[in-house]
Amino acid sequence: MKHSRLRRLIYLLSGTSLAIVLFLMVFLFASAQQVAAQEDAEDSETGAVCVEDRTQKNTQCTANDVEVVALRFITSTGNCEGPGSTISATVELEVQANSPERYDIGLFIDQEGTFLGAQEPAAGELGCLHTYLAPEPPGSGTAGLVSSVAYEDLNSDGLANEYKGPPWLDTDSHQTPGDACGDVENNRTYFVEIPNVTLTCADTGSLDSKGDPVAIQDGQADVNVCASWSNNAPQDLCTELAQAIPGTGSKCSCTLLELPFTPTAVTLGDVSAESGSNFIVPLLAGLLLLSVATLLVYRQRRLASNAPPMVSGD
Repeated sequence: MKHSRLRRLIYLLSGTSLAIVLFLMVFLFASAQQVAAQEDAEDSETGAVCVEDRTQKNTQCTANDVEVVALRFITSTGNCEGPGSTISATVELEVQANSPERYDIGLFIDQEGTFLGAQEPAAGELGCLHTYLAPEPPGSGTAGLVSSVAYEDLNSDGLANEYKGPPWLDTDSHQTPGDACGDVENNRTYFVEIPNVTLTCADTGSLDSKGDPVAIQDGQADVNVCASWSNNAPQDLCTELAQAIPGTGSKCSCTLLELPFTPTAVTLGDVSAESGSNFIVPLLAGLLLLSVATLLVYRQRRLASNAPPMVSGD
């Protein structure tokens, strides 16, 4: 009888240990995802970092050498319960280069829900999100920037003119040694994924017949975004995010992008997640592992309860 109890205990402990191991695997995987998100956050800054906060001077943002033409949602949380409420999202910006090589691209997203929020000094604590085409960290396989990228037909227009990084392109380090900010080439489109963006539910304006922003509400939520660049590689050294700003007061473009919901819409029902969602796979993997662990524990307990008693020679 003593050996029978010991054997059942071993069965139970082995099943429980396996469940613990599988749980730890899920936990470590989730932790790795969180660390990756934190590393992404180091490539961006928020608060009083809008275009004129960073340049400390008035900007015209009248050129269109580089411009943001679309914003798509990858994931989102939160609800637009009314004007002023916020959602948190991972978004993808479509950045279009219309001129010869431009350097040290900066991207600005208004988080306050104001008409010219990404260009003018921050209107509140949320301010803007400022990011850039950052070099890949050491150990990533493609550390730093690269001298060339493979363009593809990502928007199905029959032309292989699009690229989704990272790694990002470096076209000016031969002119500016030590430069560490990504660049763009002429007539190319780049897709930039940005995590941890806060968007305020607001209808600040609309676009006129020419596609220019006007302060006339149209019932759709919107967001002001800007792109900045330098066109003087030998003189403008960019080694960090804070230097990815307009080379002059006109080397930036800003526009108003309409969002696919109204300021009072429930965003999770209206915003579709596109390719690149970063939470579905870990969630399914975790559920699968926990299900397997539960089944194994149940099986071990059944075996333990049905195990024949050990015959002792004592």
